[in-house]
Amino acid sequence: MSDSQIPFSTLGSKVASVSDLNGSVVVLSIDGQERFVTKGDPVYYAEIVSTQSNSNVVITFLSGLEFQLSASSSVEITEELLENLSSSADLYEVKDEIDEFSDLQLAVLAGEDPTAIQDAPAAGDGLDGSLHSIVSVSRDNNISNPDFGFESDRIGKSDAEFSVTNLARSSSSDSTSNNTSSSRNSNITLVAGAVALGAIAEDGTINSAEANDTVTITGTVTVEEGITNTIEVEVNGQTYTATVDENGSWSVEVDGEDVIAAIESGTDITVTVTSTDEAGNTATETTTIDVSDIDVDTEVIVAEVDGISLAEDGIINADESEGIVTITGTVTIEEGVTNTIEVEVNGQTYTATVDENGSWSVEVDGEDVIAAIESGTDITVTVTSTDEAGNTATETTTIDVSDIDVDTEVIVAEVDGISLAEDGIINADESEGIVTITGTVTIEEGVTNTIEVEVNGQTYTATVDENGSWSVEVDGEDVI
Repeated sequence: MSDSQIPFSTLGSKVASVSDLNGSVVVLSIDGQERFVTKGDPVYYAEIVSTQSNSNVVITFLSGLEFQLSASSSVEITEELLENLSSSADLYEVKDEIDEFSDLQLAVLAGEDPTAIQDAPAAGDGLDGSLHSIVSVSRDNNISNPDFGFESDRIGKSDAEFSVTNLARSSSSDSTSNNTSSSRNSNITLVAGAVALGAIAEDGTINSAEANDTVTITGTVTVEEGITNTIEVEVNGQTYTATVDENGSWSVEVDGEDVIAAIESGTDITVTVTSTDEAGNTATETTTIDVSDIDVDTEVIVAEVDGISLAEDGIINADESEGIVTITGTVTIEEGVTNTIEVEVNGQTYTATVDENGSWSVEVDGEDVIAAIESGTDITVTVTSTDEAGNTATETTTIDVSDIDVDTEVIVAEVDGISLAEDGIINADESEGIVTITGTVTIEEGVTNTIEVEVNGQTYTATVDENGSWSVEVDGEDVI
């Protein structure tokens, strides 16, 4: 290994070495120490070799067997790896000697000091010259230190998980690509998902209804394969857990009173993401919402309804009583406020049309109006005003039905004094020209009379003066 590397522990002698590499390559020792390796550095049993996105490495075993690890990959030096690489006699010769370390690996996984159950290896090369080298180990309480190389404090298990991908091997007689996978904890730090805040209360403004009920806070969190994200939002000392969908969008409904209390006290809202990987490692990241940036609008100006009238002239006539009665009025206009007018007559609700100037009108059933008058049930006109923040307010005006005039009867006028052609005799000229018919009609105040004369199937409309006298000119031929 390079002289500049940090101390680390091993399970015995090296089993392979770095024969070639490009870029940065990291080896993770059994005690969780990471070291960057260079060409010629040793690799030990149960260590993990990892490449970066722009690097690769060739590992050569003592038997001469080689394999290449491509970019963004990791592999653990285990019996399984050796079996996947080759079934040659040379490989089994190496594997047989690696099996001697199985008990040591189990001890490491159990959290024991492997050197406490292992005799110090004998000095000198092995008889076959394959896996043994000169090693001397001294013990100091729970620390085993090789007398050459580096000290190696034994540390606890680490956190992240490695996967082996894009693994290739080669030998003098064959070259084969092989994909496999292996996992092992390391002390790589897991990074929490990035949280982006969306809208508070959809439009960013808390209205009266939300302040008295719930406020929805939304956002997104980055999604990574194998990572589960949990979002917690703390408002006014209360913690709420958000719902996160598969695309990373999240939302949570919080008590509006908590939000208002936080704004009034100046206590910022915190959003914390906890990311957990498949190995159980966790990482957290907290984002703060400045409550001074949250708008609150809980009031709306109530519009006033005025100028209400029924049936234009205020009197319901016979036709209107059996047909349609139009009710009209005005409502005050405020910028950013929308007004809705509802009129209730005899238990029936009618929605009025409001124009941009505030004038409104609604057509109601005349029978409902007459029924309300007869029962003494007042008519109500309710305006609902809604501002841009979603606040609403209502105001109701009452129409006293006792003030409504109803006139459904009319005195029929009498027609009298009818005469034709002045003298009652139609002469030759009149028979071929015009015959004048005249008469009188009784006059009643407030009553308008229309006279129609039908002759030979033809209808003629007479002219009636203010005194009730009327006349009409008809075709003499029709009369004849």
